[in-house]
Amino acid sequence: MTEHEYHDEIADRLAQLPVDADPVNDLWPGIETHVHQPRSQGSNTLIQLAAASVIFAVGLGTGLAFGFTRTQPAAPQSVRAMNLAAEVQRTGTQYVTALAAFAAVVDSLSDDVRIQGREAAITALMAAAEEWGTLSGTPRSDNELFKTVSNERDQVATVRF
Repeated sequence: MTEHEYHDEIADRLAQLPVDADPVNDLWPGIETHVHQPRSQGSNTLIQLAAASVIFAVGLGTGLAFGFTRTQPAAPQSVRAMNLAAEVQRTGTQYVTALAAFAAVVDSLSDDVRIQGREAAITALMAAAEEWGTLSGTPRSDNELFKTVSNERDQVATVRF
């Protein structure tokens, strides 16, 4: 078989293949079911608000702690602070978006995955609440954000064990 005949045979075989095919595992029915379900406004809103606040504080605290060095040429402090605040806002928005996406599909997940996702979210919130306390100079005993997240963590631990 010559190279030309080989290419012709390949072209003939390709022409016989179907142009489109139905997907083996269609995801739309599951997505459509969750799109039309009302979302609960209870603790999800509180968690999202807390997450956004905490991420803002963590990013600002981290930027302030590690962003300024004596060896770097420093931009004017107000411009640098605005850039750090914008970065905190971006990462906070990404976190809240990811958390909302997880919340949208949480009902379709197994209990282990649901609990693991909630634990991951609470761990991030705990770290952010700690940073917020450090940034604001609030001791842990007076940090209401830390107390709220800590109570949520204790509830998750109670559910798991």
